[in-house]
Amino acid sequence: PQPPTPPRIRSPACDSSMQCELPMRGAGGGDACGSHVLLPALGDALWAVAAVATPRSLSSLGQVSRPVRLLLSPVAEQAARMAELVKSLRSLPMEFSFRLDSARRELLEEALQRLSTLRPLRWREKAGQLAGWVPTEEDTWILTSAEELASATAAARLALRGHVEQFGVSRQPLLLGATLRLAVAAGDSPADETARADGANSQAQVATFPLATEWAEGPAADPLQIGIQLVLSPNESAALALEITSGGWSEWAETWSLQDESLEALATIVVALPRSDGLLVLRQAPGARQLERISGPTVDSLAESLSGGESLRAVVCLSSLRWCRDAPDWRPREVRLIERSNRPT
Repeated sequence: PQPPTPPRIRSPACDSSMQCELPMRGAGGGDACGSHVLLPALGDALWAVAAVATPRSLSSLGQVSRPVRLLLSPVAEQAARMAELVKSLRSLPMEFSFRLDSARRELLEEALQRLSTLRPLRWREKAGQLAGWVPTEEDTWILTSAEELASATAAARLALRGHVEQFGVSRQPLLLGATLRLAVAAGDSPADETARADGANSQAQVATFPLATEWAEGPAADPLQIGIQLVLSPNESAALALEITSGGWSEWAETWSLQDESLEALATIVVALPRSDGLLVLRQAPGARQLERISGPTVDSLAESLSGGESLRAVVCLSSLRWCRDAPDWRPREVRLIERSNRPT
């Protein structure tokens, strides 16, 4: 025969509006309901349990009693939101070699907000001996810890701050993600070609490897390419080699650049230096020949890190562009959104 079902009682400690459904343990069994002791203790552990429990398991637990259901509701919502954040972040053009759900929810929320519009830059190399420059291999960010994710998020936040202060949140900038490395061969980059044409001495300069992104969805002969390179000189001097090429690497390609004053730009570059040295913030003002250091470590420390073989993540925020001669016939929407009126001739 089946043993008799123990009677159910209500504990005075329970809310009078809640009918306790826990069975009485009998004499010496302690408080029969126990919800006033057990549920708060469970509350600290449920957040960890929810991360590995299936939605069906959480739903089953929620049927135990109303107090348990009320306790589990925010846990289930948090678990569902964390799963959604992890899925969205893993769809971005970057990689994560750690468990995203181990990071704080607030960090994941901001990371998704700041990094979702980031356009990664590719290596930029010559298509041939007499040909132009073209984006080639991807240079994907690989974030190995929550600390690196926080650093990348902070870099994007700082890069966007100046843009928002000047243009507000209604105007979308062009946000680019870069990995800065020392150029493999000195004298073999767009910046070096420009320096030679100007008669400048490039031997004392440290240049990063050329990077670029390209929009190829326009007319067949008019793909648009943005190339970026940092040139660091002694005495805390830094310059942004920014050029835009229409026509790709073909013979009829046409180029606009800051160096030949056919282009002006307002941009912010934020570089994450290693060993917790912080974030270096540089600003490119329209018409300026040199970058202005806004905050963070020195430009010499950036040059030292690059010369030591470090690969540094950087966020480039292009807030505005101004064509100082006739603009390309075709420009993608992302570029047209940051265009300013042409400078009077």
